[in-house]
Amino acid sequence: MAYDDVLANLSEVDDDRLGTAHGEITARINELRPKAKDRTLTPEELTELQELSETFKQVNGESGRRGEQRDQAYAAIDEAVSLIPDGEQAEQAEEPAAEAEDTPEPETAEDTTQNERQEQPVAASASNPPIGSIGRQTPEQRQTVQPTVGITAAADVAGFSAGGTVTPERVGEAFANRMRSLAAIKGRGGNGEMVPVVTLTASGVPEERKLARNDWALNTRRMEAVTSPRAITAAGGLCAPLAIDYSYGTIGVQDRPIRDSLPGFQAERGGIQYRRDLSPVTNTASDGPKSASGNWTNANDAAVEDPDVTTPRKAVWVVDCPDTETAEVEALTLQLEFSNVTSRFDPETLQANTDAAMIWHSRFAENWLLEKLQAESKVMTSTQVLGAVRDLLYTFDRVQAYYRSVHRLSANIPLRAIMPSWAVHLLRADMARAMQTSNLDQLAIPDARINGWFAARNINPVWHLDGSATDQAETAYAAGPPIVPFEPAIEAQQYVLATDGPEEVTVPDFPTEIDFLLHTEGHFTHLEGGTLDLGIVRDADLIDRNRYRQFSETWEGVATRGVEALRVVAKVLPTGASSGTEDLTPVAP
Repeated sequence: MAYDDVLANLSEVDDDRLGTAHGEITARINELRPKAKDRTLTPEELTELQELSETFKQVNGESGRRGEQRDQAYAAIDEAVSLIPDGEQAEQAEEPAAEAEDTPEPETAEDTTQNERQEQPVAASASNPPIGSIGRQTPEQRQTVQPTVGITAAADVAGFSAGGTVTPERVGEAFANRMRSLAAIKGRGGNGEMVPVVTLTASGVPEERKLARNDWALNTRRMEAVTSPRAITAAGGLCAPLAIDYSYGTIGVQDRPIRDSLPGFQAERGGIQYRRDLSPVTNTASDGPKSASGNWTNANDAAVEDPDVTTPRKAVWVVDCPDTETAEVEALTLQLEFSNVTSRFDPETLQANTDAAMIWHSRFAENWLLEKLQAESKVMTSTQVLGAVRDLLYTFDRVQAYYRSVHRLSANIPLRAIMPSWAVHLLRADMARAMQTSNLDQLAIPDARINGWFAARNINPVWHLDGSATDQAETAYAAGPPIVPFEPAIEAQQYVLATDGPEEVTVPDFPTEIDFLLHTEGHFTHLEGGTLDLGIVRDADLIDRNRYRQFSETWEGVATRGVEALRVVAKVLPTGASSGTEDLTPVAP
């Protein structure tokens, strides 16, 4: 290590050598600092920087220790000197005794007061010298007349701890140490750069009397609060207008979890033409994939020796060109109209309302996308038997057993499930209600564990933030190809704003149905036609009304590429019930 000689005898190294080492180490660390931030250090430089950091800690600590020792020594000296009057004070103390023989003439009260103000001696010390007329005051009076000045050491000053207090007598020492360390740095010239040594800070004044460096409005208010006639004459109460807070926030997020869960492709031509995935299960015609397989026996082989026999023949599938499908993008628009006056003088309103519109647009777009997926899915149902966790996981086990078996999918092929986000809270509440003794972990189930229940089944969950209302769900089912008709319509999958009235409002219950989608990864493809953002729009009518509009729209579409997607409506109740607390009807063999 380059500073082994310093570290070996750290307590015995003189101040000059210690200050030089301090400056050299600081300079080298500053040279390597940019590369450390960019993570571009070579292995050798990384090792060097680690060693320099450890060395700096020891050298800086020794410098601080020596500085504290000197501060303590000076403090002891100041205390001792303050108790001993200097020569001038001694002479002043002796003069009255020498002149005792001359009795002065009586003075008036005014003369006595004037003499006391002019002649009262004050003990002075190196740390607290007399300053003009203020030096004639007592220490208590001087404290109220002018603020004290706190002096703190800057970083990289040998012999002083960064931020530590520096007495006035040691300011020169701090500058000398800093100059020695700078002189030891090769190539360090005087280019006009500022090198901090100490910081002077006014103290002993209340916060409302401190003036900021760059905030002139604040400074004006603080000075007027003391010097203006209104501030001087006002006795109490709220005499001035209250301050206005122009800012206000917007509640909500613009996340799009459903869109983000789908593989996306840009459709520059406004749509795509494609061919759907092929499955022998869905093509059961006599000339479909199943007709390509067969068996051939010895009897068959002997029978065809007769040229007049037209059968048997080997199975064959004569493949025709498949049909093509199309998917087009649609415009999901967003348009706001503002007053020119509002946008110019109230930007907070402009921003907050724009954010609110974007949040609602995200809900609109997600529900539009969700309905597209639902319309292309087969509908199934399940009943409620136990608590929500056990019923829902049981439903997933049943439905994926069907799905993997029908489509001949191995267990390592992942499936995608799209569910409402409130279902997480429902599952956690169900576990909180479950019968338990000392297992209090059931009262604090994290999201990761809930996701783990599905991951163990090789299902990737997506928790969307929106969902269809009752009438939308009914329309979606009518447009899709349901296996079981729904009467009545599916319960709303989206909460509505609670009413506020004179009577008490009950906390909303969880929905009793979870409407979720299940399909293979890549079954649906999200098409993006880009975003059309026209920014500010004005026409003759808007100009006449001193208005303008913000207009933008996203172009989106969905292509169904897979074979089968399922829409499952699972009945659930967060009762916490399990098979140990409920009598279940045995399943018939």
